[in-house]
Amino acid sequence: MGMPRYKNIVSVDKTSEKRMYQIMSELKLYGESVVDSDNKEWHGTMRKFGIRTKPLVSKGLIDPVWIRLSPHKTVEKRLIKLPKNVCVEEITHKNKSIFQFSWRKK
Repeated sequence: MGMPRYKNIVSVDKTSEKRMYQIMSELKLYGESVVDSDNKEWHGTMRKFGIRTKPLVSKGLIDPVWIRLSPHKTVEKRLIKLPKNVCVEEITHKNKSIFQFSWRKK
């Protein structure tokens, strides 16, 4: 039997997607993550992040990514942030982690 089906998740391979795992872990712990976009190594990770989290953004479980531009009009930093009423739970399976986003109960 395979993994159970979860809703509102982002699956991350901890061994091959270390930057993506870092972002997701920071969201879980702090509710936000700041990415220095000057570093070209992050471009692929940010693309993956955008593709995987698009359904969560449309549901309001992740705020749209905020960017800060440099004086040269290039992206300097990106802020990824959760709304205050959203929590993240990490479910680990060997080398994979599933981050499940849900609304906090009042």
